[in-house]
Amino acid sequence: MNRKDIVCVMTTNNIEKVDVGLRSRSYEVEFNLQTSTQPYIDRVKCMLVEENLPTLNDNIVDSIVRKHKGDWRKINLAINKTIPLY
Repeated sequence: MNRKDIVCVMTTNNIEKVDVGLRSRSYEVEFNLQTSTQPYIDRVKCMLVEENLPTLNDNIVDSIVRKHKGDWRKINLAINKTIPLY
């Protein structure tokens, strides 16, 4: 299948468990956890604006990011739960 308009993306938290043959045919891109909460705060604020949602105080977002240690799924869930209460 020599198609230039198709890209397949795979993600895993356990790269060592991925089949060796599949790994040899793939590009591995490591996503490292940010050491600062500011990039997360900036992204959350941007997402809220893009979705026309109420903004949150930086301290609230910082607290959520720290609690969930950069896990975007948990951060988004916590933000979604916080907005109606804010």
